[in-house]
Amino acid sequence: MYEKTTIGQQLIDNKKHTYYLLEKKSTYGIEITVQLENSDDQYICTQVYFTEDKELARKICHRVCQGTVTVIGLEDVLDDIVA
Repeated sequence: MYEKTTIGQQLIDNKKHTYYLLEKKSTYGIEITVQLENSDDQYICTQVYFTEDKELARKICHRVCQGTVTVIGLEDVLDDIVA
């Protein structure tokens, strides 16, 4: 089981992207869900755990959200930030 905190939302190509900070057993990560503009159904979701530092995870989640990172680019962006 894990905890999930909403960080923010962005509209990208008429799809709502919602960004979450995840916490699971003192490991933190990010989740992105995507849904069509006029739909309640989420149809893409990705989760990546990348640190044990909650504050670092929170800062990175905000940067990813503000930078309008999509599901497809998430792992590459995280690799660049955390490396």
